[in-house]
Amino acid sequence: MNPRRVVVTGLGALTPIGNSVPEYWQGLIDGKSGSAPITYFDTSDFKTKFACELKNFNPVDFIEKKEIRRQDKFSQYATVCSDEAINDSNLLNSKVDFNKVGVIWGAGIGGIETFQNELENFFSNKKPRFNPFFIPKLIADIAPGLISIKYGFKGPNFTTVSACASSSNAIIDALNYIRLGYADVIVAGGSEAAVTCLIDGKSGSAPITYFDTSDFKTKFACELKNFNPLDFIEKKEIRRQDKFSQYATVCSDEAINDSNLLNSKVDFNKVGVIWGAGIGGIETFQNELENFFSNKKPRFNPFFIPKLIADIAPGLISIKYGFKGPNFTTVSACASSSNAIIDALNYIRLGYADVIVAGGSEAAVTCAGIGGFNAMHALSTRNDEPEKASRPFDKERDGFVLGEGGGCLIFEDLNHAMKRNAKIYCELVGGGLSADAYHMTAPHPDGNGAKMVMENCLRDAKLNIDEVDHINMHGTSTPLGDIAETKAVQDLFKNHAYSININSTKSMTGHLLGAAGAVEAISCVLAIKNSKIPPTINHFTNDGQIDNKLNFTFNMFQERNVRVALSNTFGFGGHNACLVFKKFE
Repeated sequence: MNPRRVVVTGLGALTPIGNSVPEYWQGLIDGKSGSAPITYFDTSDFKTKFACELKNFNPVDFIEKKEIRRQDKFSQYATVCSDEAINDSNLLNSKVDFNKVGVIWGAGIGGIETFQNELENFFSNKKPRFNPFFIPKLIADIAPGLISIKYGFKGPNFTTVSACASSSNAIIDALNYIRLGYADVIVAGGSEAAVTCLIDGKSGSAPITYFDTSDFKTKFACELKNFNPLDFIEKKEIRRQDKFSQYATVCSDEAINDSNLLNSKVDFNKVGVIWGAGIGGIETFQNELENFFSNKKPRFNPFFIPKLIADIAPGLISIKYGFKGPNFTTVSACASSSNAIIDALNYIRLGYADVIVAGGSEAAVTCAGIGGFNAMHALSTRNDEPEKASRPFDKERDGFVLGEGGGCLIFEDLNHAMKRNAKIYCELVGGGLSADAYHMTAPHPDGNGAKMVMENCLRDAKLNIDEVDHINMHGTSTPLGDIAETKAVQDLFKNHAYSININSTKSMTGHLLGAAGAVEAISCVLAIKNSKIPPTINHFTNDGQIDNKLNFTFNMFQERNVRVALSNTFGFGGHNACLVFKKFE
């Protein structure tokens, strides 16, 4: 099949030399400089006192006042320039299938001002009183989410992160998703304003040890146990890495060694690393700002920015091994590493790489992470029974349990793998993406986006619904999310839904945010390999709003020949990703 040709039909710009495309172009032609003294804060103690700020930009001219309070500047900029581009394209006045219109955005950091302001307030008051919009304003994937919500675009929706190459990566992904037929139209751009014992049914939840939780509503999480980075990483390198990068290093080492890649004749120019992270170096950011607000002096660690940025994880892996293929991070909140795996699949399909190291890592068990999610009423507060708190599909569930860690898988072109006699666990046969286009944090109550993403995934894999044996659900243990996802499964699979082994491994691992997709993909791969479905633990009481005739694999693992397994991950901003793995035959 010849790839589809891709053209540009709309433009939007918001820059230091012009607040629209005509102004920007005129500024370029005139050779206009956008650099001027900084007006946003007092620069007296800073070495650099100037920057290229936007000029005469007032968000009230473009965005409703209520919405402005819910958006970081970088999201405001995304809203304004995407509005201009969409209007320029005349897309809204054309007969267009919005299910085939996606938004792929680029952001190197995301809501840095929001993070700074929230932590300044926390360190000043010494109380975890966070704005309920703290996390949604912070995460880099909220920008494409907001655009899809505004216009109802339900195609692929996520953020790419590769530092200063982020929006170029977004455009390349837009090109490839249209070429592959996943979308007819992609709104692409960028904005900036600066595993566990699954079969045994073991819970990873326990009281938090990283900080004093006295003033926090939630006092437990799924921390890593007995992890010492010195067992894996040189001391000098540890100081240069945030925890989420350390987790990426350790789990990628294990996957690369398991693949025997380094002992094979492989062209490292055709080996890429695509990673997923919902937040990135949140602990680094928190610690640096605590130091700044305490000393009132801009004495930042020279590794502050490299430790913070979400794309540093795949960068470090490539540096360590010399892998020179595609290298970036995808951000779609809790769907981030599933997005990374779908990109890995497509980059290999397109011939851009022979091998992709793909996965995700997250280390958000921090004051800001717990406090931010508490402010949204997203976390369980079952502090007296942390090991029983994550109870997906149970009537008494009261929110998710925050987890941390990472997962990594090696994806390889079949001919390339067979040529080097590689061990093959199973085949990744398809991936699906969609957007709810509904709400910043809540799922569509009917599970429309969840249904669509599973449909898209099975269509991509050329599989029928009656071929699916197992679904690892997103299943976060939230009141709304579990119901919506279950509705989607029943709506799509009809009577076959009762023949599927459904589970949620988050009942054991907690919610690893951006790393969840990779860790749960590994569970699917091992379910196929070992013919065992891990349980959904902590089920005590049936929920009358959930059909308990479905097989949720409650409390005990079940043996089953698994030929086809799906893995669902959904994220704040309405991002949905679905992976389908198949027994290699």
